[in-house]
Amino acid sequence: MPDPRFCARCGSALVAAADPEHKPECPACGWFRATNVLPVALVLARTAEGKILYTRQRGWPEGAWGLVAGYVETGETAESAALREVREESGLVAREPRVVRTLEHGELLLICVAATIDDAVPRAGSDVDAVRLCAPDLALTPAGWPARTFIEAQLANASS
Repeated sequence: MPDPRFCARCGSALVAAADPEHKPECPACGWFRATNVLPVALVLARTAEGKILYTRQRGWPEGAWGLVAGYVETGETAESAALREVREESGLVAREPRVVRTLEHGELLLICVAATIDDAVPRAGSDVDAVRLCAPDLALTPAGWPARTFIEAQLANASS
């Protein structure tokens, strides 16, 4: 969303904040638009044997796979959103969710949640085009994607 040019409270023209990291502010009444992010659960669902649940969506680069992800709805915790999203996107039941870290991605706050799933055949839900449960393969997820960052960190932690 582009920054507004006029104050939402009094209509005065906004001016650049003294700190370039801050949003424009109103010189008349002090109003400013807070930077709001949308919380998203990014889920690394793994089996006891270490297989990872990958998802694929239309519009992604050829051969690119990511992780289960979805918005944290009002009234949900990141952990409960992660469990819901795994079920919706794969038909599998996740358990033991735990927040591992956060990542920023534009206007999204990615809340990285690790969860456990059984080694079962997933089926693609309405939010994804395909799902697969397989051994970790960094070649599936493009470098620079937050999902790749999360997978790499979790694999490094598992091996140490």
